[in-house]
Amino acid sequence: MSLQRRKDGKIHTSWHEYKVFNVSSYLYIDPRRRRTTTEFLTFSSGAGIDNDKWFLRLSFDHSLYSETWVAVQFNSVSKKVATRGYYSIYIVDNKKNEIFVGRRPEYFKGHHIHEIIHFLKRNSASEKEQFLINDTLTIRLQLTLFLDDITPLPADEIIELYPKADLPDNFKELYKTKEVDGDIVVQVKGKTIRVHQDVLNIRCPKLLNVLVSNQTKKDSLIVFDMDPKVFEKLLEFIYLDQVTDLDDHIVSLFGEADKYELKVLKRMCEKSLSEDFLTVENAQTIYDLAARFNSHELTGYIVMFLKFNVRETKGPKSLDDRRG
Repeated sequence: MSLQRRKDGKIHTSWHEYKVFNVSSYLYIDPRRRRTTTEFLTFSSGAGIDNDKWFLRLSFDHSLYSETWVAVQFNSVSKKVATRGYYSIYIVDNKKNEIFVGRRPEYFKGHHIHEIIHFLKRNSASEKEQFLINDTLTIRLQLTLFLDDITPLPADEIIELYPKADLPDNFKELYKTKEVDGDIVVQVKGKTIRVHQDVLNIRCPKLLNVLVSNQTKKDSLIVFDMDPKVFEKLLEFIYLDQVTDLDDHIVSLFGEADKYELKVLKRMCEKSLSEDFLTVENAQTIYDLAARFNSHELTGYIVMFLKFNVRETKGPKSLDDRRG
């Protein structure tokens, strides 16, 4: 099975930063006053559309029963705006890392204030230490506007990559020399490929077990069920924790990652399928792949994606049932 990468639409993305000082003055409980809001940050996206003026502010919850302190409020200043897009919120921590908070796709029409998910847990001292630097909270907003009528809205969650593995320093050199000094010889549909047993034992013992079980003679192993190019890409990931041209073999690598329990590679495939391939037209195909390869994150993403992009559904039954 092959999938076509989604054509790039006409979009405009801008970044905006908002600092809230003296945050501790907002962090209190008062049953008589449920919320306090900060002053507006107003800005233009620079997209060149009509009524291009937006606002951002924070809302602090003072309710006794709320588990979180802060919510983000965002929308257009103008009631006349009419465009599609999404905004993503990040909070900057004490190491200057951007930590994803949430994303919201929207049909921006009128002046309705939208809230994204709440964050900063009320009783978490570690979160306050991590995010309140000198009593200042720094928020970054990524605003993406669609300047066409064909680009689909994303779901309101993202599929986040796992952290890269801390590989031994010599793996990169071993990858370069594996065809010379690899101690396992693999015959993949007529092509001979060498690999280091120790590397497989560390990074993918399940693949090593499969190779050993298919051993035909002392120094030769054979793999029956994999395209040589896909096997090479799999080894590239095992040695280097990355894959060049992932999208060219996305379906095969997705399946092999699930089969050999390579969760980082599997997540890379899930993210690419959700962001670079998924359309309303191929949603059922990708949903079926995700279900076959036990990807609950991707199946859930597709259901939410369709809720944002399909008003009247007459699509495949398995997805219609979940959208109902």
